[in-house]
Amino acid sequence: MRESHSRPAAEVVRSPAWRGSLLALVGVLTFLYVKLIAYSFEQWQKPDYSHGFLVPIFAAYLAWNWREWAPGRVRWPEPWGLAFLAGGATLFVVAGKMNFGKEWLQGLSLVVNLAGAALLLGGWPALRWLVGPIAFLLFMFPLPYRVEHALGWQLQKVAAMASGRSATPPTARASSCTSRNTCWKWRRRAAG
Repeated sequence: MRESHSRPAAEVVRSPAWRGSLLALVGVLTFLYVKLIAYSFEQWQKPDYSHGFLVPIFAAYLAWNWREWAPGRVRWPEPWGLAFLAGGATLFVVAGKMNFGKEWLQGLSLVVNLAGAALLLGGWPALRWLVGPIAFLLFMFPLPYRVEHALGWQLQKVAAMASGRSATPPTARASSCTSRNTCWKWRRRAAG
């Protein structure tokens, strides 16, 4: 049933209504998320999030690399896209009122809104094509402070274990030195 209402994608994207809808969505999303992008840009200048600059470039590369999955026919407009956009807008407002993870939740709302825009403008086949690159954009937003620090130690532990070094926290190391002899043995083992 859906295929009967679809038209060739090249014909749809040339229509003035489709282009006007695209420009309106780009304008609204840019207006809504300019502060979040500015905040993220500041975070990207820190060593922990310097990869943020590359995330949109890599997402665009993924979309280009997977272009053979782009739909040949498009059903436009797809009403479910409006539901995604409404959900993303709601998440944006709720995240703005919360103090926990505001920026990351607003980044998630941007991802939901981009998925909604892809669905609205290109239908389900376009969303299937772009879901990976759009979801990858989540990596450009800093994690909430509590989450970052809760995961930080665990990730350092995994990296230390992979490199063959001791992953014992400094406080545990100090408490395991009950005498000078055991502390010396521990240091010799840690040094390799």
